[in-house]
Amino acid sequence: MANQQVITKVENCLFAFQSSLVHGPKPLLFLPGNRRSSIELSWRNGHLFTAVCCVLAEVHSLLCSDTFRTKRSIFYKHRHLFRAQKDIDTAIGIACDILEATRFQLHILSTSRGLIVGDLILETQRREVIDCRIPTSIPSFPEHFNICCCSAKFILIVEKDSIFQKLAHERNTDLTLSAALIVTAKGYPDFSTRLFLRALSERTQLPLVALMDADSYGMRMWLSRTVILVSGIEIFLNYKYGPSRISHESGSKILLPNTQWLGIYPSEIDWFELAGVQKLPLTLRDRKHIVSLQYRFGDDTCVNEEVG
Repeated sequence: MANQQVITKVENCLFAFQSSLVHGPKPLLFLPGNRRSSIELSWRNGHLFTAVCCVLAEVHSLLCSDTFRTKRSIFYKHRHLFRAQKDIDTAIGIACDILEATRFQLHILSTSRGLIVGDLILETQRREVIDCRIPTSIPSFPEHFNICCCSAKFILIVEKDSIFQKLAHERNTDLTLSAALIVTAKGYPDFSTRLFLRALSERTQLPLVALMDADSYGMRMWLSRTVILVSGIEIFLNYKYGPSRISHESGSKILLPNTQWLGIYPSEIDWFELAGVQKLPLTLRDRKHIVSLQYRFGDDTCVNEEVG
């Protein structure tokens, strides 16, 4: 979507709000033709309405000047308005839904947590060269890059930074790892890492595989077979199918449907012959979590085999 298209949408949205103020029946911020996504000005949500208008004003300014800003910089610029991080997250999400555009199309960036290492050299749209042969951060513009050199054979996604650092060190002496582009988002994947992985896999046509560490829930993640089952599968499926709510804010470009799960599988845990004290019983919360996974991803083979 070109800048001018989004600019026109922002302006049409504000014109529609002005018209609703004059003609009623109630003041709404919406895009003509898309009343399903709107926000009403009322005493109850006046603060949220103001926050969304602030985001739209920032978006209009960014698009007109063809510049980008991070979500964090907008948050601190309007610190008096956005009381917490969730306030700006909600406002941006509503703005994306109303404008039917992704966050990147609004020129709002998220600071990526992601790291990559492997035999890959990129050039960004700003003519910056990124040498991924040493561990480096995911580019700020995760869709806009050219591949200068790549001899990797596959893309390996790992969950935690500690595993990433270990594999990055070992790839110098391991033939299999030396053929991989190793990527981590340091836990649950953020928007920029997802977008970068999708663009990278499409341009290189390399297979995507995921090696999931089993302690995404911090202190809850001991050596329990059950908890490993919940976390490992969920994070893999989060990469593959996206978060529970795919909105205009993220778009389908963050999905990685061809990702294959390497393990560790819950069915393999018995191989480690863990002592009874190293296992935790299923809690009610765990059982509800398993049911939610089955409900969301029941058509996936690994869910049927490992959770069902």
